[in-house]
Amino acid sequence: MGKGQAEKAKKILTEGAEAGNWIFLANCHLSISLLPELESIIDHLFSEKNQARSPIHKDFKLILSAKPHPNFSISLL
Repeated sequence: MGKGQAEKAKKILTEGAEAGNWIFLANCHLSISLLPELESIIDHLFSEKNQARSPIHKDFKLILSAKPHPNFSISLL
Protein backbone atom coordinates (compact mmCIF):
# COMPACT_ATOMS: atom_id res chain seq x y z
CA MET A 1 0.00 0.00 0.00
CA GLY A 2 1.42 3.30 -1.01
CA LYS A 3 0.25 6.85 -1.11
CA GLY A 4 -3.38 7.33 -2.02
CA GLN A 5 -4.36 3.74 -1.28
CA ALA A 6 -5.87 4.23 2.19
CA GLU A 7 -9.46 4.96 1.16
CA LYS A 8 -9.43 2.19 -1.42
CA ALA A 9 -8.08 -0.32 1.13
CA LYS A 10 -10.72 0.62 3.73
CA LYS A 11 -13.53 0.24 1.19
CA ILE A 12 -12.23 -3.08 -0.14
CA LEU A 13 -11.80 -4.43 3.38
CA THR A 14 -15.34 -3.58 4.45
CA GLU A 15 -16.97 -4.82 1.26
CA GLY A 16 -14.82 -7.95 1.16
CA ALA A 17 -15.80 -8.93 4.70
CA GLU A 18 -19.47 -8.87 3.73
CA ALA A 19 -19.01 -10.63 0.39
CA GLY A 20 -16.59 -13.32 1.59
CA ASN A 21 -13.65 -12.19 -0.51
CA TRP A 22 -9.99 -12.81 0.17
CA ILE A 23 -8.25 -9.46 0.68
CA PHE A 24 -4.48 -9.06 0.33
CA LEU A 25 -3.02 -5.76 1.51
CA ALA A 26 0.59 -5.67 0.38
CA ASN A 27 3.45 -3.54 1.69
CA CYS A 28 1.63 -2.32 4.78
CA HIS A 29 4.93 -0.95 6.12
CA LEU A 30 4.54 1.87 3.57
CA SER A 31 1.36 3.07 5.30
CA ILE A 32 2.26 2.93 8.98
CA SER A 33 0.05 5.95 9.67
CA LEU A 34 -2.98 4.03 8.35
CA LEU A 35 -2.50 1.03 10.63
CA PRO A 36 -4.36 2.40 13.68
CA GLU A 37 -7.38 3.09 11.47
CA LEU A 38 -7.08 -0.32 9.81
CA GLU A 39 -6.96 -1.91 13.26
CA SER A 40 -10.10 0.00 14.24
CA ILE A 41 -11.95 -1.17 11.12
CA ILE A 42 -11.00 -4.78 11.82
CA ASP A 43 -12.08 -4.46 15.47
CA HIS A 44 -15.41 -3.02 14.33
CA LEU A 45 -15.97 -5.78 11.77
CA PHE A 46 -15.47 -8.47 14.40
CA SER A 47 -17.36 -6.72 17.20
CA GLU A 48 -20.44 -8.47 18.57
CA LYS A 49 -22.59 -5.43 17.84
CA ASN A 50 -21.58 -5.41 14.17
CA GLN A 51 -21.90 -9.19 13.85
CA ALA A 52 -25.56 -8.94 14.85
CA ARG A 53 -26.25 -6.39 12.10
CA SER A 54 -23.83 -7.31 9.36
CA PRO A 55 -22.05 -10.60 9.94
CA ILE A 56 -18.71 -11.31 8.33
CA HIS A 57 -19.01 -13.86 5.56
CA LYS A 58 -17.59 -17.25 6.54
CA ASP A 59 -15.23 -17.25 3.52
CA PHE A 60 -13.66 -13.85 4.29
CA LYS A 61 -9.86 -13.86 4.64
CA LEU A 62 -7.50 -10.95 5.26
CA ILE A 63 -3.82 -11.28 4.44
CA LEU A 64 -1.28 -8.52 5.15
CA SER A 65 2.31 -8.32 4.01
CA ALA A 66 4.96 -5.97 5.38
CA LYS A 67 8.65 -5.60 5.90
CA PRO A 68 9.78 -5.34 9.52
CA HIS A 69 9.11 -1.88 10.94
CA PRO A 70 9.50 -0.75 14.57
CA ASN A 71 6.11 1.00 14.51
CA PHE A 72 4.11 -1.83 12.98
CA SER A 73 1.14 -2.70 15.15
CA ILE A 74 1.74 -5.89 17.13
CA SER A 75 -1.99 -6.66 17.24
CA LEU A 76 -2.14 -6.76 13.43
CA LEU A 77 0.61 -9.33 13.36
